[in-house]
Amino acid sequence: MRRLLRVTLKAGLWGFVALWVAYTVAYFKLNDAALGEFITRKVGAVERGQFILKRAHFPYWRGLASIVIPHVAAPAVGEDFTLLDPDGNPVIKVPVAYADVHIQELLVSLAKTALTAGHHFYLTLHFPNAYIPSGWAVVAPTRSTWGTAHPDVNIVAAMSSRKKSESTGGAVVIRVDEVELGDVGFGMGFSGLDGKPTWWSKLDGVHAKAGLMYDSDKELADATGPYFFFRLWDVNSPVAALQLGEYKFPIEGLTAAEFGVHGKKRQDLFFAAAGRTFGAGVQAHGRLIDAYSERPGVELHLDVVDGRGPLALLRAPLSVVVALLTAAKDRPCVGGTATYERSQQARQCRIEGHRLTSSRYDRRDATASTHREVHDRLSLLKRKCAPMLRCAMPIRVRPKEPEAWRRGGSTL
Repeated sequence: MRRLLRVTLKAGLWGFVALWVAYTVAYFKLNDAALGEFITRKVGAVERGQFILKRAHFPYWRGLASIVIPHVAAPAVGEDFTLLDPDGNPVIKVPVAYADVHIQELLVSLAKTALTAGHHFYLTLHFPNAYIPSGWAVVAPTRSTWGTAHPDVNIVAAMSSRKKSESTGGAVVIRVDEVELGDVGFGMGFSGLDGKPTWWSKLDGVHAKAGLMYDSDKELADATGPYFFFRLWDVNSPVAALQLGEYKFPIEGLTAAEFGVHGKKRQDLFFAAAGRTFGAGVQAHGRLIDAYSERPGVELHLDVVDGRGPLALLRAPLSVVVALLTAAKDRPCVGGTATYERSQQARQCRIEGHRLTSSRYDRRDATASTHREVHDRLSLLKRKCAPMLRCAMPIRVRPKEPEAWRRGGSTL
């Protein structure tokens, strides 16, 4: 028994020494720029876009502890990261990122590659925590699909697997449990068939938390998109802007409770945000529908408190239609046909099957020409937003001082 114990301890000691020597060689040979180039080359071999990491560094002793002790992560620093879409245009740019990485999981994935004699490539990058002091990201259709009926969203295209006649096997897995964003710029926009932007948004000085999960295994991809899930929460931006068609809304004090997936439903990206524009409090929630498909859509719900400022931007009679929504119990949809009916007590407006009444509207003359103008404007709004805006835009407006507003009439 003692001899067996001595043999076991001796084998374990020599095994540790061999591991230590191999790790030391790898530390000096596969670190800094060499490690960045290795990750860039291997991830780029399976993605349609380009994953570029100039430098990655991890410390010696913490790296060794991460290999020997399970579930222990080593601090690492990545520098000059860029994600390019298939057209070669940047999607994400990060000068420097600090993260904890599970090196043991990385080595296990590389060992699986070795067991297949290099025929299948496996790479697992698991970051339980990370911090990005600054950077920027842009989400929009790729340049080559901008203004087409089938836009290809740049970040989705960049993270999608390369299409080959036969799968090479293996998988690249990137998992970030939680990353804190320090001072990040973010932009998003989509175009119509005429090549002009239907809507866009821009956020400056964003502070947020985020997480993501990506797996290039083609068996995990389906008709709804690649195996790519991300989510942002606790988003704060002091200055932002939103443009819907011809209307531009500067936003102050933007906060967002979420932006990203719910559960395993990868194709819909949910959002909920609040801020102030033109003196009005605005809350928005909804989702990007079928974001990874050839015909993505948008579902947008807006709640406005004390909305005189935003309503003043709308041209009559569209401003009148939105103003009338203050009298509605339901949430009608702007995007369909509208009709007016005259009566002695009040005027009635029907939008998407919902009836609205308002005695304040008695001062206005709801003639047939007014009906045609409203119908034309709503139809134009619906056409200009296609194909991105496939659904209606429910809007509710609540005046901050309803009695004073009623005395002042509905002229905005």
